[in-house]
Amino acid sequence: MSTILIILMFQAFNVNAYSISGQYLSEDNNYYSFDKFQGNLFIIDATASWCSGCEIQLEYLITLKKSAPDIQILSLSIDPEYDDVSKMLKLKNDNGATWEFGIDENSDFQNQYPVSGLPSIFLFNEQGNLIKKWGSITPATEIAKAINEYRGGQSSIELADNNGNTKSEGLIGELVKNPMFQFFAIFGLLTLVYFKVTGKKEIPAEGSKK
Repeated sequence: MSTILIILMFQAFNVNAYSISGQYLSEDNNYYSFDKFQGNLFIIDATASWCSGCEIQLEYLITLKKSAPDIQILSLSIDPEYDDVSKMLKLKNDNGATWEFGIDENSDFQNQYPVSGLPSIFLFNEQGNLIKKWGSITPATEIAKAINEYRGGQSSIELADNNGNTKSEGLIGELVKNPMFQFFAIFGLLTLVYFKVTGKKEIPAEGSKK
């Protein structure tokens, strides 16, 4: 009878156990267990203070956080040999982030979820189970879409920009912000203006003459 009771207690403990184990060094110089986020949808933003692309990711996360304040975020440096608390606080303050920053001091997180590139975004459910991972700069729309799908379409996130205005970050929006797209768009416009002003016609492609 006692053996059965022990087994049942062990199973109950496992059911309630948080899936992300270990600790991290927080911005206040204290160590915390990942299970402090239990019961919440939770994002780990794998980052580093020297990563320029990570600052772009922070902008997207700021947009997401303003639109979905219930989502918990931890920006976690995966380079403990370079980063310290002061560098992470500078990264946080310089970019206007409002959530917690920390360092994967003993690689507890990376030993469970390897990080292949920066930035990387990990979305976990309330029990710490991985919902989705992205291994590059990820727009807020992509993260919000995954959250909405997990919630079954309930409590849909309507994104707003950093000024509180509703916006769309779809493919067109991403193209407009892309430097290469901007270059070719300007080049094409100038070409059209040139031929319009000079009255010259475009040279027909070879083989197009009859």
